[in-house]
Amino acid sequence: MTVRVTLRVFSGRENPSWILDQATKDALVERIRVCQITPGSSIAATSDGLGYRGFMIETEDEPDLDSEMTVFEGRITAGAFTRSLQDRGRELERWLLNTGSHKIDLTTRKFVESELNRVEP
Repeated sequence: MTVRVTLRVFSGRENPSWILDQATKDALVERIRVCQITPGSSIAATSDGLGYRGFMIETEDEPDLDSEMTVFEGRITAGAFTRSLQDRGRELERWLLNTGSHKIDLTTRKFVESELNRVEP
C-alpha cells in the first residue's frame, strides 16, 4: 500500500514527489478524517494555471483513502468531483509541505509557504 504525494508547483520540469512511510500515512488518514464536508461539495477547487497548484495524493490499495485526491486552497477534493472537504487554515497543505522537506528545495519551499499564507479564497 503506497501513498505518493506530489507538490504541484512547476510548469516546465518535474514536480517533487515522495512516498509516505506508514506512520505518516496513518497521520494523513487521521488529518483527512477530521476535515469537514463543505457546502456545495460537488464543486472542486481549481488547480490549473502556473505556480503553486496544490498537492496531489495518489494511493494504491489503500482502503482509508481515495485513489486520487487534490489538496489546494483549503479544500481536499477526492475523485472526479465526488467529495470535497474543508481544510481550515490550510493546515493539511502546510503539513504535506513538511512531509516533503527532504524533496523540496528551500526556494520552492519559501514560495509555497508564501502562497499558503495568502488569505483563503
